Amino acid sequence: MTLEFDSLSLRNFGPYLAVQDLDLRPSERSPVILIHGENTLGKTQLFSALRWCLYGTFLPQQTAAEAGPQVASKFNKKALRAGEAEMAVTLHFTANGEQYTLTRIADSASGAIRVRADLRIGATVIPQGSIGEEIGKLLHPQISEFFMFDGELMQDFYERLSERRERDLIRTSIDQVLGVPALQLASEDVRVLASDSSQRQLRATRGVRDSERLRKEVAALEDRMSSASRDRIALERLIAESLAKLDGVKARVKAVAGLQADAHDQEMYEAQLASAVTGEQRLRADMAGLVSTGWISPLAQKLSELVFQIEAENSRANAKQRTIGEARARVLVLEEQVDGGACPSCGRALPPPGVDTLAQLADGGTAGP
Repeated sequence: MTLEFDSLSLRNFGPYLAVQDLDLRPSERSPVILIHGENTLGKTQLFSALRWCLYGTFLPQQTAAEAGPQVASKFNKKALRAGEAEMAVTLHFTANGEQYTLTRIADSASGAIRVRADLRIGATVIPQGSIGEEIGKLLHPQISEFFMFDGELMQDFYERLSERRERDLIRTSIDQVLGVPALQLASEDVRVLASDSSQRQLRATRGVRDSERLRKEVAALEDRMSSASRDRIALERLIAESLAKLDGVKARVKAVAGLQADAHDQEMYEAQLASAVTGEQRLRADMAGLVSTGWISPLAQKLSELVFQIEAENSRANAKQRTIGEARARVLVLEEQVDGGACPSCGRALPPPGVDTLAQLADGGTAGP
């Protein structure tokens, strides 16, 4: 990883009034940047501004909460008297080939001091809550104090190294930043990863078995669906045949109903014939009486007319009865022909019925009386 500071800009920070820019880029002729000056002229404030811009603190081992009350003391007094209520530090730097711009601003316009930060990586704006994490990846606060201190802090640094607890704390900080504990725990991490890999392989094996079982179940369901489809087609064909047979039965029932009507008419004509016979017998008796009383001439004509009417009625009744009998015989023949039977008279097999035969059967076996 590479990290190079390009420039630092201060506005109303400490002794730096208005905007002061500092170019930190080295060159081939000037590979080292030196900052020098008399005491109390702002060298330490320069480091404080750099640390505040990066972490929001002013001193090593200081937290942002601890640095909060000190923000007001960092405002340039002349700027405050002139009505300037904003203090800002901007750092431009390059890390891993990408351009970073970090700005931290303190605003006292409302009376209470509010601090906010803005970090951009190229054209990408980093959310406020992620700025500390992004900077920590590049230059962790626990190790930054070994790079950002001046001569005034050197004595304090040596004093810290003289105490065992402070030495252990510094060593632990360096180990954590450099990742030494992570390397020490690498074997445990590998073991955990191996266990996770075994579990994933086991789940994958179970997944393969489940997939095979599901494939077999799907194949069985497809066979059942195919069988059900064949059964449905056969059932539809059977229903169609049954409907055709039902139509034939309805036609035969209609023909039988017509025969029943003809039988009813025959019974009526037979009743009329019987009544006519009775009337004839009564007339003959009356005629015999009239003959015996001498009224032969007037009654002869009357009796002749009545006899003619009776005989005509008898002829019509006999003709109707013959027609009904013939229709019944014809229906029997047609039914035998439809059922593939034999002729009732001669016993020979009848041919299959045609359209005319079915029409006659539907009409009761006769075209009319």
